[in-house]
Amino acid sequence: MIRGYFAEGRPFVDALLRFPSGAFGAARLLIDTGADRTIIHPGEYLRLGLGFGDFGDFPQDSAFGIGGEAAYRRVPVQILLEHETGRFDRIRLRALIARPTPSTRRLPSLLGRDALDLYVLTMDRRGDRVLLERSPDAEDV
Repeated sequence: MIRGYFAEGRPFVDALLRFPSGAFGAARLLIDTGADRTIIHPGEYLRLGLGFGDFGDFPQDSAFGIGGEAAYRRVPVQILLEHETGRFDRIRLRALIARPTPSTRRLPSLLGRDALDLYVLTMDRRGDRVLLERSPDAEDV
């Protein structure tokens, strides 16, 4: 079981991200059941020494959300989520990497349904519990 947490009333999970360049580091991901795709916003990859130009070989895309439309690149990313036992789940998917703008720099990165569909998600704000348990019939993405 993977334990998340509530911060400022919103559910998060800590993860490790591995990018195609080999850059690797910790990230805090907002659990967003309304997001179709996992989105990595600039705060995460800039902190690891990557720039949007490092993703120039990957296909462009755009996405719409509450903040409006933004430009992205679809990049293969490995997300590692740590179980209570110390074992890691490895999720490989094509995340949307946001172009840095004043609005995207302030946004949290999102763990979207492309990853969440692998899990049974339990959220209990009053009990301060966010739990992700691998669904027995989940197929890797």
